[in-house]
Amino acid sequence: MARGLFAVSSASFVVAVALVACSSKDYDTAGNGVNDVVAACRIGVPWVRTRDECSACIAAAPAARCDCPEFKAYSAACEEQAAARRNEPSCTYEIETCALGCGTDCDCVDRCYANAPGCRRAASARDGCVAEVCDKYCKP
Repeated sequence: MARGLFAVSSASFVVAVALVACSSKDYDTAGNGVNDVVAACRIGVPWVRTRDECSACIAAAPAARCDCPEFKAYSAACEEQAAARRNEPSCTYEIETCALGCGTDCDCVDRCYANAPGCRRAASARDGCVAEVCDKYCKP
């Protein structure tokens, strides 16, 4: 009986390891970084956004997974945070347009989210994640 239990436990362990190793999410995801829209903005102020790898990271990190080898290091790293931001009802087109229009004016970004705390939370996670993931590709 004990030997049979050991065999079942060993088999269960092997299956669990295989499931983890072969999961469909076999790419790195990132946390929320600084988790604040203003702090994330400030991290991005000195970035060289015209650098190919920087602009690619900014676009690919919050987007759906792409198996393109050139995006492997950051593709979909912030997809979950970006999806949460898209699904947050208080995140309107106007708020997103406002924040994008601010460029590197972080006080402006702060004002865009001032009256939308739910959206600010969701955008803070997304923007903090992108700042964390892309900083090394975008620094001058």
